[in-house]
Amino acid sequence: MRIDMSPHVETSGMVLVGHRSYTYGLALIFLAAFLSACGSSSLNQPTGAAPESASGTVNLTAGEVQTIIAQAATQARSVGLPVTIAVVDHEGFVLGVFRMAGATTTITIRGGGSGGLDSPTPVNLADAAAISKAGTAAFFSTQGNAFSTRSASFIVQEHFPPNVNPSPGGPLFGVQFSQLRCSDVSRTGHPANTSNLPLGLAADLGGLPLYKNGTAVGGIGIEGDGLYSLDRDPSDSDQSLEEVIAAAGTLGFSAPGGIRGDQILIDGITIPFSNAEPPASLNTAAYSSLVGTEIQAPIASPASGFSAATIGGISGSVDANFPIIASPDPGGLTIPEVTQIIAQAATQANRTRAAIRNPLGSAARVSITVTDTGGRILGIFRTTDAPIFGFDVSAQKARTANFFTRADAGSSLVTAGLSGYSASMTNEGVPLNGSTAFSDRAVGFLSQPIFPLGGSRIF
Repeated sequence: MRIDMSPHVETSGMVLVGHRSYTYGLALIFLAAFLSACGSSSLNQPTGAAPESASGTVNLTAGEVQTIIAQAATQARSVGLPVTIAVVDHEGFVLGVFRMAGATTTITIRGGGSGGLDSPTPVNLADAAAISKAGTAAFFSTQGNAFSTRSASFIVQEHFPPNVNPSPGGPLFGVQFSQLRCSDVSRTGHPANTSNLPLGLAADLGGLPLYKNGTAVGGIGIEGDGLYSLDRDPSDSDQSLEEVIAAAGTLGFSAPGGIRGDQILIDGITIPFSNAEPPASLNTAAYSSLVGTEIQAPIASPASGFSAATIGGISGSVDANFPIIASPDPGGLTIPEVTQIIAQAATQANRTRAAIRNPLGSAARVSITVTDTGGRILGIFRTTDAPIFGFDVSAQKARTANFFTRADAGSSLVTAGLSGYSASMTNEGVPLNGSTAFSDRAVGFLSQPIFPLGGSRIF
């Protein structure tokens, strides 16, 4: 098996397609999933998950959301940590948020560095943290894999595995800065426009996916310790109380054992899932008896924001807000050409063996975005059961490679106050003036905190 270890901004799965002329015909296609070499293997091993066709067809009821929150609150009371509990559906729609009496309303954001988003000052974002944790687990989990925020923490750090130095960056290094609600790739057709996450994807422990009869239906997120960070060693045996509480919330809705992260390998490395399991039994308090603040009353999951579609004979789904369109640029891509590009990519994905799905031999499930040179989205297609996070990430990948390949990339960085980056590239003999075509792989290679790829901090 081969897995690309390049960071998020240049993860494998990007194809640069020239059309008519470089200036007007750049099309960028991205497969937002981990892909390994083509191959075949037995699909008969049991996973406990429902078929891929069940994806998006099963929803949580308001009563079930109440049960999940009540179970988590009961466990939180048992371990003595009042928390904020969030439940979202598979597409990130917030179904319920409850803050227990005494739970902190603030978080301190720390990523292990200095400056940037790291801040010693607490901010009133505990609710947002819980939602982002729940959404991360939901967005990363499918019928072929179940990941938690512990899993996310393992694959987004500057080394993979974390703390192994030297080694390359994690397969999704930097992906935390996606799924934000400020993104124009928010699926606004989904009710209340809350399908993206307030803090982006989370690497802080306390987020677990929710499954109903083997079908991915959402996630639960717990915030209570006041620290929003990542786990420097998510593969150890430490027990986070937030994760213990989240696990109790999943009682009756836990991920099938055969597709959890700890059953999935990347280059022989096991992805951690959780150091806590749902209790065998729980004397759950009634939701109506919980003491605290009901921030979002439990509701049923609405209908999917995606609608079924078939492109090039490949089944998948689309969002009505991103129909296939032609580029307005002179000589730009036409609707038939955009459709052809998506179809070709989807066909390739369907015959490529996935690296992080069970059973082994499953086809890759991806999101595909085509943009023009102006970064306009000309079409997005999600193959059946592709992880939700790819919907936004695929567009980011397209725009990243497109931007650095443009003739005005260097001057745009200067205008944005980032002249140092433009000057550094020019000094290295690679000016950002359109003379060099960049892929996401190339941009990611340059962007890593440890250069060259896999190098040590100590030179």
